[in-house]
Amino acid sequence: MLNRWTTDSAKLIPLSEAAPHSAALWIDLCRPGPIEEQEMQALLPKIPDQGEMRDLELSHRYYRLGEALYMTLVLPGTDHAGQSGQLSRPVSFILTPERLITLRHHDPAAILNLPLRTDLRLLPDRPDLLFLTFCEEIIGQMADLLEQTGDDLAMAAQQIYAQDSRTIPAHLHEALRRIGRKNETLAQVRAALMTLTRALRFFMSDLEDQGVVPPETGRSHEALLRDIDALDLHTDSLDARLGVLTEMTIGLIGLGDNKVAKAQSMVAALFLPPTLIASIYGMNFEHLPGLSHPHGFWLSIGAMFLASIGTWIFFRWRGWF
Repeated sequence: MLNRWTTDSAKLIPLSEAAPHSAALWIDLCRPGPIEEQEMQALLPKIPDQGEMRDLELSHRYYRLGEALYMTLVLPGTDHAGQSGQLSRPVSFILTPERLITLRHHDPAAILNLPLRTDLRLLPDRPDLLFLTFCEEIIGQMADLLEQTGDDLAMAAQQIYAQDSRTIPAHLHEALRRIGRKNETLAQVRAALMTLTRALRFFMSDLEDQGVVPPETGRSHEALLRDIDALDLHTDSLDARLGVLTEMTIGLIGLGDNKVAKAQSMVAALFLPPTLIASIYGMNFEHLPGLSHPHGFWLSIGAMFLASIGTWIFFRWRGWF
């Protein structure tokens, strides 16, 4: 799928189908097919494949080829129609002197939401400013994810710490799964911020090598890096909080399991003396003391009851029950 956008210096507007590709300021390639790739060959030196986009080597993610600047970020998003939930995949930003081209195989929220924005701080009337506008939108999306994660962790903490120690916290397993999902969210945010930082520094380094750094570009670049540093600190704080909640939840689950095992052990211990008495009088010997006693049955029942009561008193005295 190929989407094209131009600008009126205030917001992005779709380009008509009759307009040529050269009139577009932004071309969005989403899961491109052979036809779309062939159309882009006239505008780009090459189109990265998914294997290259996933490559961890920096030289395969950030490089210049002719007049095109290739930068690959790892952004959270959804699969087509949101069928796979939130996932994190690479997105390539290809910056040329005439336009910005994005190549993706999933749906990041930043790319979907930017065309709908009418309150952009930067005026995306140049490809470099459009790229920085995308970076600002990505940072905003990461901030929203961190804010939502913080709220979810606060709710999880209230549920975890409000547990009655006398009951078995059965739903703590669900709380642990929820915390695990938030850990995955934090990992996706960290990956996005890390790759975004590298892309911004590579972008500015390339401008400095060319000797052309517009003042508004430099100011926006520094502001974006400061925002990323602030989000990194907040991510570290949430990560530490998440670790504490994870350990607390696992500890409470362990305590609950220990209480169940302890209760079962106590019940078994209380029935052990009566079982011993019953086993003795259940022996198949011809001469067994007390078998002919007229009150033998009731005496044995009383002995079993007294043995259980004595065991219970001993456990209470030791503080085991």
